[in-house]
Amino acid sequence: MTGKSYTQLEYEYAISLGKPFFAVVISDEANEAKIKEKGSDAIEKINPHKLAEFRKEVMAKMIKFFDDNKDIKLAVHETISEFERRKELIGWVRASEDINTGNLAEELARLAKENSDLRKQGSSLGLR
Repeated sequence: MTGKSYTQLEYEYAISLGKPFFAVVISDEANEAKIKEKGSDAIEKINPHKLAEFRKEVMAKMIKFFDDNKDIKLAVHETISEFERRKELIGWVRASEDINTGNLAEELARLAKENSDLRKQGSSLGLR
């Protein structure tokens, strides 16, 4: 085990692939209110130093702070809108481009046959 959260692993993976990202981080005020409301259950007890390190790393990048759920929704909505305008983030094929549907149909047919053949092989071996 790495001792890292799924969030941190996901973050590091996105960075390693050069994917665009943003973080929505709980504000200090909201965090304090959460601790007052929920007590020590709202505090990282096992690896607080690792959380602090990760938080510091994330906060050095593009972040938005939140106090409640509406702030998270707003931050995500605003950032997705910003990402939509970035030309380098457009998908593999623009919707305005012509797509050779004949080639796609041939590839789908080939993959369907391959899938069927593999299922038959698996079935003959007693695999599902």
